[in-house]
Formats: sequence, C-alpha cells, structure tokens
Amino acid sequence: MREVNGQVSLAALGATNAQRLKHQFLREAAVLGKLRVRGVLPMRGWFHEMGTAYYVTQFVADATTLERVIQQEGRMDLTGALDIVMQLMEILEGIHGQSILHRDLKPSNVLIAPNGEAFLVDFGSAREWHGDVAERHTVEFTPGYAPLEQLSEKARRGPATDIYGLCATAYTMLTGVPPIAVTERANGAPLLSIRASRPDVEPSVGAALEQGLALRYEDRPQSIEALRSLLEAPTALAKDDLESLDQAMLRLHRFSFGRRECPSCGGVLEEPKPLKRFVCPVCREGQIQLRALNGRLCPICRVGVLHRVTNIDPLKFCPACRIGRLEGRGLAIGGWRRSFGCRSCEAIFESKGDEVTNIATREGHTWDEWREIGERSEEVWVCDGCEAQFDTLGDGRRRQVHPKPARAGWETLHPDEWALVAAGLEPGSGNAECSACGADYFVEGDRLTLLGATNDPFGFASRHQGRLLDVEDARWMGVGKESGHLGLLCANCRTEFDKVGEELLLTYTNHHALSKHVWTEHTLENWHRAAQSLPWTGKEDELRLALEQAVALAYAEGRIDFDSRQPDLIWKGQAALEDGQLTALTITTEDLSYGGLLRKTKLPMEEISHPRGDEDILSLELAGGEMLVFRIERISLSARMAAGKVSVLLDAGDVARRMRGIS
Repeated sequence: MREVNGQVSLAALGATNAQRLKHQFLREAAVLGKLRVRGVLPMRGWFHEMGTAYYVTQFVADATTLERVIQQEGRMDLTGALDIVMQLMEILEGIHGQSILHRDLKPSNVLIAPNGEAFLVDFGSAREWHGDVAERHTVEFTPGYAPLEQLSEKARRGPATDIYGLCATAYTMLTGVPPIAVTERANGAPLLSIRASRPDVEPSVGAALEQGLALRYEDRPQSIEALRSLLEAPTALAKDDLESLDQAMLRLHRFSFGRRECPSCGGVLEEPKPLKRFVCPVCREGQIQLRALNGRLCPICRVGVLHRVTNIDPLKFCPACRIGRLEGRGLAIGGWRRSFGCRSCEAIFESKGDEVTNIATREGHTWDEWREIGERSEEVWVCDGCEAQFDTLGDGRRRQVHPKPARAGWETLHPDEWALVAAGLEPGSGNAECSACGADYFVEGDRLTLLGATNDPFGFASRHQGRLLDVEDARWMGVGKESGHLGLLCANCRTEFDKVGEELLLTYTNHHALSKHVWTEHTLENWHRAAQSLPWTGKEDELRLALEQAVALAYAEGRIDFDSRQPDLIWKGQAALEDGQLTALTITTEDLSYGGLLRKTKLPMEEISHPRGDEDILSLELAGGEMLVFRIERISLSARMAAGKVSVLLDAGDVARRMRGIS
C-alpha cells in the first residue's frame, strides 16, 4: 500500500512475500531491459530503495496517458481510436514474438506522445504473481480490462489474454466507458454492443473487437495476426454453400479415426501420469531441492562467518573513517574520563559524561550523534575472516560498507539475498534448484515459482515461468496436463481432454473448429467429427437435409440446371390451369409455353412479371395485368455431386425464384 508520504510499503504482505514480489518486479525489469520493440520504452535501470523496488525507463516529454485523454475528451473518433489500436497491436505482436505478455493492458498503461505515438508501459507479471499470492485479483487488476483467466491461478494465459485488454481499451475509446467486468458478465450481465452507442463503427470492426472480449479464452482471436484479419475483413454473412456441404458429406462418407488419434492434428493422444512431488517440471528428471544457504556465511570471502556487533554507546566503529574498529584505552583520573582509539585511522575519541570529543578536531557530540555522522547503523554484521562489514537498515536490508562493493546494484540486499551471493549465486536467485537441469525455483511450503531455466525441452518455462503454482498443480502441468486431472494429451499440439466416464471433456485446443466446444463432453468419435466440421453421431440427417436445401437454392439461383442437356430449360412437366384443364408446361430462359399437341400458347419471358410460388401454385402476372395461375406437380431434380447423387423435389416456390432471377 502507498503511505501518506508517498512511499510504497510492502509490510502487509509479510517479509517473504514482500521479498518475492520485489524479486518478480526486478526480474521483469531485467527482461524488459533486453527488449527492443518500438512502443516499449527502453529500460535505464532498476534498484531497491525505501523498502521497495523501482525501475527507470526513458522519459517521453509532454506525454499523457490514454486514460486522461478519454477523461478530458470523451469518446474518440473512429480514425483516431483505430490508429492507437493498430499501434498497440504492433507493440503486442513484437513482445508476443519474444514470448512476453503485458498482462495489464488498459488506458492508464498507454502513453500518448504529442506526435500521436503510443507507448505501452507498466508490464504486470509481478502484479499477477502478487495477485496469486494475495488472492485479490479484482484489486490487483482493474475491473473491465482483466479477462477471466487473469482472475484464476490455474487458468491458461497467452496472447489472447492481452487481446482482451486491447479490445477493452478500444471499447473504452469508442464508447467512453470500459466494458462491464467479466465477473458480472459471467453471472449473466450482458456486454453492451459497441454499435449500440456508436452506429458509425463498421460492423466488421465492432464484431472483431467484441470477439476479442469473449469471456472464454478459446473464443477470442488467438494472435494479433488473427485479430488484424478480423478487423480488416469485409462484413459478410456466414452461409453454408453447396460446395462446402458437398465436401462435408464426402468427408462423412469417408470418415474414420484412430483409437488414440488426436482430432486436432492427427498426432497421438497419450495418457500422462503426474510427476512425483517436487520432480522438476522443466526437465521431468531432477528433484527440486532447497539450496544449502547459510545466512551467516560471509558473501565476500565465502569462508568466514558473520557475527552481530551492537554499534551503540560506546560505538564499535570509528565515525571518522567509518570502517575502523574503536578500542577502549582505559580509565583516567578516577574513572570519570575514558578514551577510544581507531585501529585504522588512529583517531582518538575521549568521552566525558554524555559528550564524546574527537581529540584531533576538538569536535564534541554524543555517541548517537557520532554514529549518524559516520553513517553507520546500530547493528553491524562483521566477518570473522575477511572483516567485511554490513550495516543493518531500518527495512531489514544489509548495506555493504567494507570492502567497497564490486558490483553496482549489489550494495544493499536482504539477508536471504546475501546468503545467495555467499553461495555464488545472483541475489535474485531462488532458494531451490533442480538437481538435474539447474532450473531456478523459489519454494515456500507447497507452493513454488519457476524463476528461470537454461533449457526448456517441454516448453514448461515458456508457459509458466514467473507464475505461483501449487506443487500438486505443477505435477500435472509438468507433463503438459494443465487442467490437473486424469485424461488425454497430444504432445504435438497440446490439445487436452479430461476423462469423464466414457466421454472426454475438452479443456484446451488451438484448433479453430474444436475451440468452439471447449469445456463440453463428447466421445472421441464426436471430437473427430467436430474437428472435420461434421455432424455429431445421430445428427447425420441434418447434414443431408442442409445439402438438399443447398441444391434447391442452387437451382433457384441458376447454378444448377433443370436438365444438363438443356441449359436454358427452367421447368418441364404436367400442370393444370385454374379451370382444372391439364396442360403440358415448359419454361425456359426465353419463354413459357403451355397447351396440347394441337394448340399451344407461347409467352416471351419479358411479358411475364412478378412470378410467385407457394407449394404447388405458380402465379404469373402478364403484361396487360392478367394473372396466369398453374397448379404444377413436384418434380425430382437429381444433381451429381462429389459426394454422390442428390435428389430434391422442386415445387412452385423454387420455380418462381428461378424465374425471378432471369426476369
């Protein structure tokens, strides 16, 4: 929390969690320091100070946050909003390409320079780790901009997590208000459509942004490239066409699947078993073991032992040279005066009552005042070997006073960090490591955080580095089973199922057709059908009916001929006039004729208008306003398709639609 004086206090977290949060924050700074992406401000440095941690980025003169722009100007025009969205997309594409997520994208974390250039600031991986510790995600992440998976320790994160924040930011720019929080939406509250308040937004743009705000991770665009395609795509009605239905029927005729074949990629579905407790999930071989850290071992010589020295009345360290040891020189004249000499600079201090005088300068102060002048602490740790000295600061950290620190940034560290240095490690290292691959961990009880790994053979580090995990969850995640339950997993594409009786619950996939059905249960056969866009078992008749309807529509639109040998023929068959007289009716693209062998009436097509059909009644309006009505028989039309012959019954409505297409 931020105190009245503006300083940030982490005391409420407890010493261990405060230390881990600072570590995560500084590790994030180190990662960002190596990042070279336009729109991410270059990192200039990171450090501890006043009980917390900071990092410094390049300054952008006269920049303001997007949040303030919206507060001052209200809803933005479409062109300006989309310009910022496109800039942010390029930034995210750059950081995602280096396996980094922002995790906290919102208007207050977007800087706008005077020239309109956008910058993305305040990456949130450390904040997310803190949220996992504190279980206060709604506080750690701003409602309206955080997707559901960001409020859960176990949920999968990825580019679609940042896409939610991006689309929520775009929503705010266009509507003036943030989207309703996901916790409310999950309980049934609707998301107000962008076009409801901004009719000037193109339907395709509104639809793309709202898809990026889908509650389920799998329902959002899975990459910036996918979102860009949606934003740039023209609006089109989704409609099953004849060719796609024909191909689906052909696939249904040929459908088969392997007993352990992955429906997503054709790989092998395996049934992984969880790792043993504290087996390293990175290499799946070594054991995660606590490091043998000794808080009393000297971090300078790594041989001597640190001893606590109380530096109060009288002082044990010289206030003149700061590092020399003061030694008493005995009593004088009845014991009311005593002198102390420095072994290093040979300064002499004489005490009389509360006043202590530097004999060389004749300057007098109390011992407390001399300690402040010498800038030393009340508690000092001294090595019994190399005589290195460390002052204890008010926040518990220790500052190296002697010898002079050899590495910048290592002057002041917490005791557990000094213990790591004494073991030959970086101060940001964890308290545990893998016995086989050397992966770096911080372990506390039954929770662990992977801090770094040199090798990542199974991709665990790329997915979970920096996240706080329960040991039980890590056992499953280490074998790729993110849900933490028994089931099947494809090592090739990471499609994952949980076993639920005789069926499989789909928990993750990157397959577009399958992703629509995440968290539903089906048989393996049905999952293969879904992957190929085929009907579920028992629903095959729906596909056949759809194909027949598509054939009828293709006839009505002139894409399928009534008779392949006569392309101009629209319809030919028995009909009855209004008086019940039977007649032979022939309709072509040029004319309509009816009658018997001896007497036949022929009407040019241009004299016929407004053809209408209803089941077996065909009504035609002639040029003079006269109506011509036929009762026609339904005739079977056979179309040869890739999946075989498809037969449909044509009625008067089909004929009328075909005639309207040429009139």
